[in-house]
Amino acid sequence: MKPIFGGKALVFSLLVLLIGGLAACSSGPDDAVPTPDVSDIKVDLQFVPLHRAIAAADDPVAARKLLAEHPLFADVVLSRQDYGDSVAVEQLMSMARNPSADTLLQEIATYYGDFGPIKAQFELAFRMIKYYYPDFTPPPVYTFIMI
Repeated sequence: MKPIFGGKALVFSLLVLLIGGLAACSSGPDDAVPTPDVSDIKVDLQFVPLHRAIAAADDPVAARKLLAEHPLFADVVLSRQDYGDSVAVEQLMSMARNPSADTLLQEIATYYGDFGPIKAQFELAFRMIKYYYPDFTPPPVYTFIMI
């Protein structure tokens, strides 16, 4: 039997290594490359905060509705395509029913608020990508918690 998050740990590890590698790269003042002006580039940022919707999915009807409304989340994060709807529904209900979920949601609201700075960082990153690759279409950005 495959683990539920089998390949996800590998992808996450590679992402962390990539970000760490990019952060380690630095250039001195002599060879600094100017940052392009991307303020006029428009991107359609689809920012989907799912943490409240997940917390409300504490019964099968609400969980199935969330899966139907966010199929990408269901397929990629909950591995619905590998394990089916019933396992994804159980995972969602388990997250929603966790006694620590409410406390964690309050902490997220206190720390991140409306996610404004995070949205701004994604928008800038997508503008930079679009500057170099004009045909780039930004993917949706989902935020969620897993307990």
